[in-house]
Amino acid sequence: MKKAIIATFLSGAISLPAFAASSNDLADANLIFNMDNGQSMELAMLSPEEMKQTEGAWIPNAIGGGIGFITGNYTYLVNSAFDRNATWSWSSYARTVGTSTVVGAINPVFSIRGAATAAGSSFISAWQFR
Repeated sequence: MKKAIIATFLSGAISLPAFAASSNDLADANLIFNMDNGQSMELAMLSPEEMKQTEGAWIPNAIGGGIGFITGNYTYLVNSAFDRNATWSWSSYARTVGTSTVVGAINPVFSIRGAATAAGSSFISAWQFR
């Protein structure tokens, strides 16, 4: 019952701006998302220097995802081992580890502070979804 009330509240809060839109807001949206076929998108290829700058840009996110994966596993396994009321569930395990991995990947690791942020946010998400 508690989840249904929260879901109803959140869906109302999300849809409220759609009902409050005026004609001026819709005109602005039409200007932003104008899909006239006569206009070109003016795309340009990246130069070799720009391509070199983007090489390996995914590595900090992969490190954050790895930290999240380890944190999610640790959180689930420790909670299952020490909580007498906890039961092992593969779906709960996958949800916990998957969520903490995604949260860790969202926090790229460029320094020790970034690693701590990835581990902390992954731990919080794993604990919530346990």
